[in-house]
Amino acid sequence: MSWSVVALLRPCTSCGEPHDGAGRCSDCRREADTARTRTRDSSRAHQGTARWTRLSARLRRSSPFCERCGSTRLLEVDHILPVVEFPELVYCLDNLRVLCRRCNRSRGHRWTHEEAVVVLERLESAYRRRPTLTLREAVNVALRAAEGGEGPHAGPAQPPPVSRETRYTPPWGIATRQNVGVSHIVGRTDQEVRA
Repeated sequence: MSWSVVALLRPCTSCGEPHDGAGRCSDCRREADTARTRTRDSSRAHQGTARWTRLSARLRRSSPFCERCGSTRLLEVDHILPVVEFPELVYCLDNLRVLCRRCNRSRGHRWTHEEAVVVLERLESAYRRRPTLTLREAVNVALRAAEGGEGPHAGPAQPPPVSRETRYTPPWGIATRQNVGVSHIVGRTDQEVRA
């Protein structure tokens, strides 16, 4: 009697295509790694500069608590409109707020329309008090964010998200009393497995 090893195919957590590993297929894994590297490089380029260090320390001194949860530990300065999407607002005070590390990390690179409108109103108010070319450009960037809705904006058509049910359900379905002829080994019937 000869046994052959058959790999159990699982759906990719990103695109849903069956593959023989856990998590993402190799194509989706490569895409995610590239996107993560690009995002990390562009969103953290300002950190570590003397200007950012001074600005961050000043903001954390003036607001020594998280604006979301009220925590006073592990405070960070957050960009309301993310630097990845709006690098022009990296040092703009009206786009910054103090959050704890937990709230900042859970937020990611997302923003809501309401947050964009708040930044726009702050910048317009600052521009009315002191009209400069820099503030005018910042108002235009915030206006673009407020008109665009919530972000980050989707690029090319994304595959539909894989739900919890489809993620753990094999593409051939779950064995029930009606389809008992299907084996637990992919592509084999019970009779072929017994033989």
